[in-house]
Amino acid sequence: MRHNPKYEVTDEGAVRRLIEEHPWATIVSHHDGEMVASHYPILIDDSAEDLTILTHVGRPDEKLHDLGSSEVVVIVAGPHGYISPSWYTDQVAPVPTWNFSVAHCYG
Repeated sequence: MRHNPKYEVTDEGAVRRLIEEHPWATIVSHHDGEMVASHYPILIDDSAEDLTILTHVGRPDEKLHDLGSSEVVVIVAGPHGYISPSWYTDQVAPVPTWNFSVAHCYG
């Protein structure tokens, strides 16, 4: 789905709750001219002042992503579901859509 700034959530507490309730993430990086994606369980580091995500990455994936030398994006998908046009009360432009929550964390 396309990014819509109208629905963007910047509240750190909401992002923390999403991660705590859905602690399975996709880590995406760009290394040696190729995109790399891996999946990991994650935790929030409560001892950090800012939003810090923890996980355990095995050495093969550490090398694959070249961790520590370039930025990665961690994608956390929350609840989602289909929205039928028949559910709208205002029938001006009834189209199907998908309702979802997702966090993209960069670092």
